Amino acid sequence: MRRLLVVALLGVALALPARADAVQLPRHHCGWVAKFVEVRARGVGCSTAMKVGRRDWKGHRHPLGFICREVKVRAGAGYYDRCTKGRGIVAVIPE
Repeated sequence: MRRLLVVALLGVALALPARADAVQLPRHHCGWVAKFVEVRARGVGCSTAMKVGRRDWKGHRHPLGFICREVKVRAGAGYYDRCTKGRGIVAVIPE
């Protein structure tokens, strides 16, 4: 009986993801804060993402406890802002 329990627990442990980060959070296209500025979210609701996006676009670097950093890319405007808090991510993308 004890051996069966150990084997069952081992099977469950192998079926779970190796890391908590391995689970993908849902992605959302939340809308636009200006004519050409898109807001996308992952692990955050759209209402919170839009508030963070509006405040970031106005120049705040720590809206609602998020930390916003500029990420350089080779497309569009050449950058986008990535705001993170815990596992939540908000992307503010000028196009």
